[in-house]
Amino acid sequence: MNPLWQQLVEAGLVTGDPPPPEPAGPAWYVHALLGFAAWVAALFLTIVLVAFFRFEGGGLGIAGAFACAAGLLLLRSQSPFLTQLGLAASIAGQAGMLFGLGFRDFNRTAAVMAAILILPSLLTTNPIYRAWCTGASILLLASALEQWSPLTIALAAALVTFVFLIQPQIPRAYGYGAAIALVAIDLFTHFGRNPHPQAPYAGGLLAGLALVYTAHHFFDTKGAIYAALISLILIPAPGVAAALLIILIGFGCAAPTLTGLGIAAGLVYLSHFYYSLSFTLLTKSIVLLATGLALLALRWFLFRKEKA
Repeated sequence: MNPLWQQLVEAGLVTGDPPPPEPAGPAWYVHALLGFAAWVAALFLTIVLVAFFRFEGGGLGIAGAFACAAGLLLLRSQSPFLTQLGLAASIAGQAGMLFGLGFRDFNRTAAVMAAILILPSLLTTNPIYRAWCTGASILLLASALEQWSPLTIALAAALVTFVFLIQPQIPRAYGYGAAIALVAIDLFTHFGRNPHPQAPYAGGLLAGLALVYTAHHFFDTKGAIYAALISLILIPAPGVAAALLIILIGFGCAAPTLTGLGIAAGLVYLSHFYYSLSFTLLTKSIVLLATGLALLALRWFLFRKEKA
């Protein structure tokens, strides 16, 4: 008998024989090969459709809608090959719909497509597709709002907080998609051309508000005060507050993938801040020193609370 089941029987928590073991599925490398083959098949199918049928304008949009619908049907399959084929076909169909909407203004096209992507994310249970639709919708909305507006940073941060902390019964895939979009928007804000020079700082301040709420959720009022202090210190280094938000939520909600994403994003932001020529070395040193002192104070507070 299974030792764990024996301990549960002795504790009076279960009775009878242990349940039969679940059948083992295909190995991970089989899934990887099937997924790669499916994406290659979808890529060649897209090339064939574009090269031979030469869809333009509305025709391309209609073909993309049919491809997206077919992909949603394939996502219901239990076969790893068909699932990945459906995922690739649906994403290719979304691209066809985006370029086939026919609006002369790309901002309007992106806004309409961002609204359209909400529907397919609700019609499937595939977590990868849900995360893709959520992240792509937020990024398209950011593009529609004049090149990575701080409002979309606030939207992405709020959605991550809402999914993981306020309504945890919502599938986490939506939160993962919003977190990836949050990191991507910050990266484009830092490394791309932005018509609004103050946008990164406004976005960092809005992400700091979400960080304050998250710290209050896990550590009560004192944690929120420390988070507010850290957010204010990090205003010259926007993007770090968003990374700290993702790390804190990932650690507090036992989501290691989210934690790893936040750590990677934080390293990228800090490296960019350190090597950027926008600030003097003295300013950078003061910001880094103040951040270190604030983190040490937070560590002292957490250890003190744990001992109490």
